[in-house]
Amino acid sequence: MFIRIKHIKQQPYAYKVRNKWTKKGTRQKTAGYLGRVFYLNPVKDLTFEEFIHNEFNQDLTDYMKSSSSRVVIQDLVRFELIKQGFIYKGKNRNILLYLPNMTPKKPKKGNKVKSETLIKVELAQSFLNITNVKKPIVLALNNDFLCNYTLRKLMRFKSFSSEEECGRELARVFIAAGIHIVPSLFVEVFQKVYSRGGSYVK
Repeated sequence: MFIRIKHIKQQPYAYKVRNKWTKKGTRQKTAGYLGRVFYLNPVKDLTFEEFIHNEFNQDLTDYMKSSSSRVVIQDLVRFELIKQGFIYKGKNRNILLYLPNMTPKKPKKGNKVKSETLIKVELAQSFLNITNVKKPIVLALNNDFLCNYTLRKLMRFKSFSSEEECGRELARVFIAAGIHIVPSLFVEVFQKVYSRGGSYVK
């Protein structure tokens, strides 16, 4: 399964697509609509270590020792969104908002289009959602896409594969969601997730 962008009336929309094998060769079949695509541009130059210090006044080593895989992944998503200009809704770290001046489509040179609509990302454990006026949307992020589908695949990751294959699967869901993670940190997250009896984000 992968994500494909289609332009309708010059606006980008994302769909889940899967390859279907037929006698005549591979065919692509649409498996679901994901939402309108909004392209993001970083506004802050920040490392994850700096983010953790700013959030918790804690160094990264102590944070990793005391945090579950779910907490770390949630914070990696928050970190990526904060870099793109999102802010928390008051003191609620589970709701992040993107205020006006977001670009709704990939701008052409010298032609920036702005939206006055609010983008909301909700990261509560039981409620993972990315919306624009209650409609699901897709955030183009680091050459991939953060949306309800990829966010839930990441936050609810599970695998019964071998250690090596599980590592590849976890890396793929990070990449698909547009969440950048440095190799050393990925290894630590994977060690928290992997178990021979079944690997879960928990």
